[in-house]
Amino acid sequence: MVTIKQRKKQIREEVLQKLKIMDDEDFAQKNKQIYEHILTCDLWQKSKIIGITLSRGREIGTRPIIEKAWQLGKKIAVPKCFPEHKEMRFYFLDHYEQLELSYFDLYEPKLSEVTEVHKDDIDTMFVPGVAYSQSGYRIGFGGGYYDRYLKQYHGETISLLFDEQKIDQVPIEEHDIPVNWLITPDQIMKTTKLDN
Repeated sequence: MVTIKQRKKQIREEVLQKLKIMDDEDFAQKNKQIYEHILTCDLWQKSKIIGITLSRGREIGTRPIIEKAWQLGKKIAVPKCFPEHKEMRFYFLDHYEQLELSYFDLYEPKLSEVTEVHKDDIDTMFVPGVAYSQSGYRIGFGGGYYDRYLKQYHGETISLLFDEQKIDQVPIEEHDIPVNWLITPDQIMKTTKLDN
C-alpha cells in the first residue's frame, strides 16, 4: 500500500524532472508571461506588504517580483526557517545585502539586520511549491513549513506555476492548506477548493 507521503514524493520527483528538462528559452519566456500577469492582478496592486521566498534552480524567479515591489514602494517580507522548532518566520527585506546563504542553499535574512513581520500584517503571500491541482492544493518541497505557517494566516495566497506543474489531484493530508490563487503563463485563476 503506497502512503500519501510516498505518493507525494513520487509526484514531486516526476514534476521536478519535467522542470529540469524545460528548454531555457521557454523557461525565460514563461517567467516573463507570469510576471506580466502578476502586475495586472488586483491583489498585487492592492498589497502593501508581500510575503515571498527567494527562488532557486528551476523555480519561477522571484527576484524580478521583489525588485518591482520595491520600485512601487511595496514592502517585501521573506521567510527564515527554524528547523529546531520546524517553524518559519517572515522578516522585512530592504536590500539583498540583508540575506545570507543558509541550509538547503536557501537565501534567508540575517537576523541581526532585519525586523520580524507579524503574519497579520502580510497582505499577500506567494506560496512556493512543486505541483498543484486546480483546487489550490500543492505539493511543496517536503518540509511542511508553509502549511504550518498558513494555518494561522488570513491574508491572500498565490502560487506561481508552469503548466508542467499542474496535476489532476494532490493526495491531501489533514494539515494541507490550499492557496487562493494560481498564476500560470496563460491565466490568473481563483482556486476551486475541491479535491479528493
